[in-house]
Amino acid sequence: MFELIKLLETVFRTISSDLEAWFARMPEGAAWNAFSDYCIGD
Repeated sequence: MFELIKLLETVFRTISSDLEAWFARMPEGAAWNAFSDYCIGD
């Protein structure tokens, strides 16, 4: 169980830092849209 928790913490930190870097390139106050092709049960 602790291995799973450690993995989830690592994944969260990685995704969080990637998103921060991606949004840092956007001008402050810029309009944007988010689209996803994720489907529940797919």
